[in-house]
Amino acid sequence: MKSILKKISIAAFMIGCILLLINIYGLFIPLGNNDIYSDKHVLHKNDIEKSAQPLLEEVLQQEDITDRKVYFKKLVHAVNKNMAHYWWGEGRTKYYLTIPIYENYIIWFKQFTNPNIYKFYEFCDY
Repeated sequence: MKSILKKISIAAFMIGCILLLINIYGLFIPLGNNDIYSDKHVLHKNDIEKSAQPLLEEVLQQEDITDRKVYFKKLVHAVNKNMAHYWWGEGRTKYYLTIPIYENYIIWFKQFTNPNIYKFYEFCDY
């Protein structure tokens, strides 16, 4: 009985170490791929601007935010100009449209058990 528990403990420790290494690896991989902005299959191609980052920085560094309507209008505009609508299957892994194993191994595993929900997964990097 002790040998079985010891083997289970060693297996659990090894799985934990492997998952920890996968998570550490994921810290060094970017969440998005900027090549999506130049792909021909992106819907609403004219809506995408790479120049949304300076607008977002301007909004966040704005000292006088007394006019909330103007503030939120600029913020929504910055977010909107940085979105790409892409649902083609061929770029699913290239553009990280599915959750990679190093980002969340539970959701990554779920794409094999329930592909209708987890085949494409929309997420944002805050």
